[in-house]
Amino acid sequence: WTSICSGSSRSNAPTGRFVTVMDDKVVISHLASDARKVQWSDLDDSEDWTTGSSGSQVFPDAGTVMGFFAHARIVIMERGLRRITSTGDITSFSFDELTSEKGTIAPWSCVETSDRLYYLAPDGFYVVNGNMAEPVNISNNRISNYFYDLVNNARISQVQGTYDPFNPRVVWAYPTGDTEHNDHNLIFDWSLSSEIGPFGRWSEAVFDSLVIARIATAGITLENLNIASIDVAGLASFDGRAYMG
Repeated sequence: WTSICSGSSRSNAPTGRFVTVMDDKVVISHLASDARKVQWSDLDDSEDWTTGSSGSQVFPDAGTVMGFFAHARIVIMERGLRRITSTGDITSFSFDELTSEKGTIAPWSCVETSDRLYYLAPDGFYVVNGNMAEPVNISNNRISNYFYDLVNNARISQVQGTYDPFNPRVVWAYPTGDTEHNDHNLIFDWSLSSEIGPFGRWSEAVFDSLVIARIATAGITLENLNIASIDVAGLASFDGRAYMG
């Protein structure tokens, strides 16, 4: 649970489970006081939650909020999706219902990459954004059946997702046993055509993890090297990713 600027005498920031930024406002969702609520700060002011263009919204009929995704423009809940529209006025946002189904019970399965949101629904893996008429099932039939045959449904809420920053792939880690760690992984490549569907191709990896995430390292340069020869043992290849970070 997170509270923004909670030490400030001026801040009225709520405590919540998810934090993001949209339209230069800090947005906190799944509040400790109401798991169905999202609340946002004033424009360019993370300490002001009561005046200006600050505001809040409660979604009473779709379960708890499972994430607020600014780039995909989607609020996802247990039992539905809302489309986020920037109003450009004092109300800041409006939230039209996209579907009253296809929510998620695994909030960490939600992966936002570019303007798309990939996530696990009760009947498979989906992709959606605010411009789509409805979410699209990318694992229909064979992959969904395989996943639900293996996953420990009692621990399905611990499914985690992330994406490869260098390749068009999303990875989901999930548990097959009664353990706190995940031990299987499904990998979706959205750039490849498939004989079983038009949305991409799937693969699998088996390894244990408690957390999967994207972690960046600092880029390196050759400017300060004091060497007589460019042929140095251990030097990264000039076209390697080490120089990018």
